[in-house]
Amino acid sequence: MPWPVRLLIALFWAYSLIGWLRVGEALSGWRWLEALAPAPGPLYVALTGALAGMLGLGTGLALLLRLRWSPAAARGAALLAAAAYWLDRVLFTRLPGGDRGTLFAAVLTAAGLALVFGILAWWQRIPARKVAHELERSGN
Repeated sequence: MPWPVRLLIALFWAYSLIGWLRVGEALSGWRWLEALAPAPGPLYVALTGALAGMLGLGTGLALLLRLRWSPAAARGAALLAAAAYWLDRVLFTRLPGGDRGTLFAAVLTAAGLALVFGILAWWQRIPARKVAHELERSGN
């Protein structure tokens, strides 16, 4: 498997890990979250963390197993993760200083989506025989 696709799998699994850590933090700090941030509350934090965990894990696994539909799923997962981030940021994040990091976050979001879409477009253009040759060479 080409290294850019391995990088993509690692990024999806890192996203998954962050989601599961979010679940753990929501559960361990439930009462603190209820007192500090009653809206949206710890249940929201735990559920969105679990969804991110499942999304990243499943997408990375689909890419690893080279399932036919995995590039489309990865594109959809990246778009869904970006949309969820921005909805959460707009609806629930109250930072001191207001919009100070918004431009940076927007550029980083665009760069992340460009990376995912670019790697997947490149990977899908590789001829099947070259992929088979690389698999033979790597021992998979």
